[in-house]
Amino acid sequence: MPVVRATARPDGDVIHEVKNGQSLWSIAIEYGVKIEQIPRLNNLPSTDISVGQLLLVQKGATQPA
Repeated sequence: MPVVRATARPDGDVIHEVKNGQSLWSIAIEYGVKIEQIPRLNNLPSTDISVGQLLLVQKGATQPA
């Protein structure tokens, strides 16, 4: 399933809900972040992710106009 970008919350955090078929690689590419950043922001012990998991992918992002 293609990654659909989530918009920033009022605090600037961007939270992505993992969908079937998505990987850290595909999520990182869509959001323009380094793949290593996502596990670090979420205190993940590995690169394994699950469908339905909420991941913080960016902090301090600017909300769209």
